[in-house]
Amino acid sequence: MKIEDLDPDDDGAIEQVAALLVDFAPNQAAAWEDLESAKDTVDETLDEDSIARIALNDAGNVIGFAAAAPQYSHAWELHPVVVARDEQHRGVGRALVTDLEELVAAEGGLTVYLGADDLDAATSLADDELFPGVLDAAAEVQVRKRRHPIGFFLHLGYEVIGVIPDANGPGRPDVWLGRSVADLGEDEPEG
Repeated sequence: MKIEDLDPDDDGAIEQVAALLVDFAPNQAAAWEDLESAKDTVDETLDEDSIARIALNDAGNVIGFAAAAPQYSHAWELHPVVVARDEQHRGVGRALVTDLEELVAAEGGLTVYLGADDLDAATSLADDELFPGVLDAAAEVQVRKRRHPIGFFLHLGYEVIGVIPDANGPGRPDVWLGRSVADLGEDEPEG
């Protein structure tokens, strides 16, 4: 596997990334409806301030994609992250996220964060009234369905940093996760 920048002039790679986004369906919130909406998302990640990376297999086919964009002076939003179905559970997602975190840190970023909608009751935060005590519920979050992205990110060291109750309708929250990448940007002592 090789990870590299997504070239904005590589129509073939962009098509492959868009197809991955349409096929991506670990939960109801994740999939893009069609190639057009997926291409729009890919185009947004190719902004000059953003980082867009692809993972390629030995044959040169795109097997994963991840992007991050600065949203604050030192915090970057990670969106999206996708891995081909037949390449999942092989370290591709972890490698892409680690790669992006290192690049964000090199740009002076201190925090990487993301939102993970829960539209299909995959976490203990769904189908419940979260007010009052939203942060108490967030601190006790449990993953109910293995395929929700929150489990992947918790495994990578992210933690729940917030919840927007009912963001997607009654009982359908948006869960925010984040982690510090400040230590990744520090120069290693020589010697």
